[in-house]
Amino acid sequence: MTTSQKYLTMTPIHEAALAGYFTSRWSKWDEINSRQTSNGHFLGRTMYFGSQNSDLFCRIYDKSLERKAKSEENPENIPKKWTRLELVYRKDRAKKVVEHLIKGKKPLGHVLRGTLKQYLRFLKPSTDQNKSRWPSAGWWELLLSDVESLQLTIKKERKSIEDMTAWVDKQISPTIAAIMKAQEGDMSWLRKIILKGSTRLTQKHLDAISMYKGSVVYD
Repeated sequence: MTTSQKYLTMTPIHEAALAGYFTSRWSKWDEINSRQTSNGHFLGRTMYFGSQNSDLFCRIYDKSLERKAKSEENPENIPKKWTRLELVYRKDRAKKVVEHLIKGKKPLGHVLRGTLKQYLRFLKPSTDQNKSRWPSAGWWELLLSDVESLQLTIKKERKSIEDMTAWVDKQISPTIAAIMKAQEGDMSWLRKIILKGSTRLTQKHLDAISMYKGSVVYD
């Protein structure tokens, strides 16, 4: 998603982030800058909200610097203030966006800005001790005032006994095999672990047992 420069520029975003004038459902943000060795001038500036390894994160960067660094065109033809904001969706999050587009019949830009409104909000400082009650920054409100927050929560499916068996096979079967070989087939250690584990079963384990057996299991 690209925003118009009259709505969004890098400086207020960066200053607000450093001052902590924002709330976010993302637990972290990163900043990556590159500079020219000879004079220290910026060659690139990028901010990331959310982990770049996650299924949903936001990337904000100085498009003017990127164009100047990669392009041979006359720098005078490149806008001095040009900020690009992108949302990156992967896997189930991307599928959820497609669902909203098809079922909600809303424009792509509306869906993207709705996601942004759900996950990130820049603020105007207030004396209120509760930062969540601070008003939104005017420039951020201008960008997102005409959209509703859009949730992309993915309902986790219950793990079945088959899922648990597959996890044991994939994750710890080599470890079990190594112990068995070292102890020459003695399984007393495994029985002790299983007995101890049986006292720590949670409701999700009981539900999986119930589903596997086709009956109700009560704690």
